[in-house]
Amino acid sequence: CSPVPASPPPRVPVSSSSPAAPDNPIADLFPKGPFNDMVRQAPDPEARAAAASALGKFVYLGELEEISEKTLHRIEDCLLSVTANDPDVLVRRCALEALGFSSRPEVPALISQAYADPDPDWVSSALFAMGRSYDERWEADVKRQLRSPNAEIQIQAVKAAGELGLDSCRRILLD
Repeated sequence: CSPVPASPPPRVPVSSSSPAAPDNPIADLFPKGPFNDMVRQAPDPEARAAAASALGKFVYLGELEEISEKTLHRIEDCLLSVTANDPDVLVRRCALEALGFSSRPEVPALISQAYADPDPDWVSSALFAMGRSYDERWEADVKRQLRSPNAEIQIQAVKAAGELGLDSCRRILLD
């Protein structure tokens, strides 16, 4: 589900060409713009999943205050709606992964719910989102999955440990 890299995009300084600038078209993408339409209405689930995944970059930019708070909330609201309502599991997983960057109070509960799901794809998406969160609350969960027998879960746990900079995972990773 992760077409967007786990690592955050490079920090873009606020300038006249930054997304926070009033003449930048990012704000025009929501609430009635092309991303919103694609993530909610594209007939192809893979197109909706790709659109949801792409929005992760904008959540990240919003957390850095590189786009307006209003635009960030529109994007987050869209992604939260998708995680709850899209009929396709891949689209919901991509929306959760995109929300990993978000500091919205609803997000940790969604990540925990995905982590507790018996479907290993959901656990992988939860670990992906944990890595994006920069929140060490996930340390025990990530550490536990470093020894998962499921290769995809283990890979996502390794990535999350790196993204979170978890020193406590070094020994496991180096052994």
